[in-house]
Amino acid sequence: LNKGATIKSLTNTGTLSTTGAGTSSDINGSLRNTGASTITTLTNSGTIQGTKSNRSGIVNKGTISALTNSDTIQGTGTTNSYGLFNIGTIASLTNDSAGTISSANSKGLYNAGIIDRLKNEGIIQGTGNSNSEGLYNSGTIDFLSNDSTATIASVFNDGLHNADTINHFYNGGTLSSTNNNGLYNNSSNTIADFINTGTIKSTK
Repeated sequence: LNKGATIKSLTNTGTLSTTGAGTSSDINGSLRNTGASTITTLTNSGTIQGTKSNRSGIVNKGTISALTNSDTIQGTGTTNSYGLFNIGTIASLTNDSAGTISSANSKGLYNAGIIDRLKNEGIIQGTGNSNSEGLYNSGTIDFLSNDSTATIASVFNDGLHNADTINHFYNGGTLSSTNNNGLYNNSSNTIADFINTGTIKSTK
């Protein structure tokens, strides 16, 4: 828990994991950055995970200047257990080619805040029930790049579900779902600039 402070550099090469379950009004994480807090550089080459309901891998309600993942950020709990839950601001988020951000029964990456730049070279996925998207955006993503090595996917729901604003979106990789849409953009919401040279598919 980072509360009202600044951490200049945080590197995880081991395992951060939650134990007990919480309530639906208190989504917590193995790593939680609260509203008045800042992490300048966060690097994960280990495992950050939430293993119970209402427990996520990372919960950000403050500011993260740069987050780089090259291993595993995940939620494995039954409900409201996200890989990465953001209602704050992330200036730069990179999920590199060895990285996975996932959820067994919720959203792999849930953004209801602001992400200035999201570069995915790895896997962002939801593997579980009908509430489990790979990437669910109900905030603002200024620039989203899903590169040629990358996948944003879901088994039972949309691979990428946009419920607010994505200003610039490049897909050179794969957006997919086994039982729903590879990409779903709500009719009242916006993807302002979209270039696709990759694959968008549903195998239903």
